[in-house]
Amino acid sequence: MYNQIMMFFLIFGLGSWNIYSSELDKSFEKLTSNCHQTDFLKNLNEAKEGFDQVFSQLSNAKLNALKMEETESKKNMLWNYLRILFPYKMPKTDLTKFNYMECYMQFDKLMKEFTVTNNSKWKVCLRAFYKDNLPEFEKKLFKCTDQLVASPTILKK
Repeated sequence: MYNQIMMFFLIFGLGSWNIYSSELDKSFEKLTSNCHQTDFLKNLNEAKEGFDQVFSQLSNAKLNALKMEETESKKNMLWNYLRILFPYKMPKTDLTKFNYMECYMQFDKLMKEFTVTNNSKWKVCLRAFYKDNLPEFEKKLFKCTDQLVASPTILKK
């Protein structure tokens, strides 16, 4: 009986994240829709703010439940956003955190200096996790960063 009650609350709690997930999806869709450097950085900051609001309400148990829902064919976008763009927020118990942090360091370099080398290193790092099965979000993000590198602008600090 206790397990059934816990499962109800877990499912109910995760169901409410669909609302937040759709807002985050809009935010990340906006991120990859305008691949001009200043707009991309602005949209990335807005996406981070939205993610932080949702993330602040997630316990480690809910995060682990989200991760467990993911399969090879069905990616959990909230978990995907976390590990690709904000791995420093991953639970310390997640064994892949260090690996994604390595890739994030490359992404952070790319966001500071939009070079072909930085873009390539970041993409190679992420591709190693997925082999040839890149999720749609990464495909869109890669396409966008390719555009960012192809048309560099000087950013004012």
